[in-house]
Amino acid sequence: MGNYNSQYENYYRNLQSRGSRTNSYYGGGIKKGNFGGWIIKKLEFQLVGTLVMFILILGLRQVVTPETKSICDYIKYTLSYNYNYEETLSYIEGINLNEVEAYANNINVDSIKNQSVGYIENLRSKITGEKTFSTKIKQEYTVPLKGKVVSGFKDKDKGISGNEGINNGVDIEVLKDSDVKTVYDGTVEKVGEDKNFGKYILVDNGDGVESKYSNMDSFEVEKGDGVTKGEVLGKVKKNDEKTKSYLHFEIMYMGENQNPEDYFTFN
Repeated sequence: MGNYNSQYENYYRNLQSRGSRTNSYYGGGIKKGNFGGWIIKKLEFQLVGTLVMFILILGLRQVVTPETKSICDYIKYTLSYNYNYEETLSYIEGINLNEVEAYANNINVDSIKNQSVGYIENLRSKITGEKTFSTKIKQEYTVPLKGKVVSGFKDKDKGISGNEGINNGVDIEVLKDSDVKTVYDGTVEKVGEDKNFGKYILVDNGDGVESKYSNMDSFEVEKGDGVTKGEVLGKVKKNDEKTKSYLHFEIMYMGENQNPEDYFTFN
């Protein structure tokens, strides 16, 4: 199944990755008026739906029963049905786009997308016999360090960093000079500096999972280095006596930020 997993990971990495994922730590779902972004995301859903339909058809063709034959016949009928496009176009012309846009802007697309990806991940697990990414992280990964979460995932108030916006990870309050450890085996994908969170490390943990460690003071690794679970990546930034030190941590699957507290216990 190695070749299948590689194709699966590359497909979804191309489908869901965003150019800003290595530069922006605070962001959100659809902003008001961002209808174009919603359209792009809807197209992504259609691609995902096409893949699910393709897998479903392949499965039905392998199991020949009256029920599966009936389903295949229905799919063929649906695809070959002679629709009245004039009526369809007339209906579309009567749609109030302002109402559609207002409705679209209230949809939690990120939640729907995560549910879709979760469904496909469960399907992949059944096909390959391997663990889902969620199960693997919970069972095999470790925390980067222990501490109190002072700003949670998707919090809209100011986190310990003082940056306004929606938190795409968690801020963990820690002692000064605390070691930051990689949560799982992987390869250092990037070592850089961000205007909001200072120095950071991005690690590719394989199987579509990436982890980010920000507000670092020093690094023990370089880009391209292989790392093992629990290996020290560096130290947390030393803040003054009035400001407590913290680590900003993110976990991503196929380029999409996940809630770290769904998988890790930091306290």
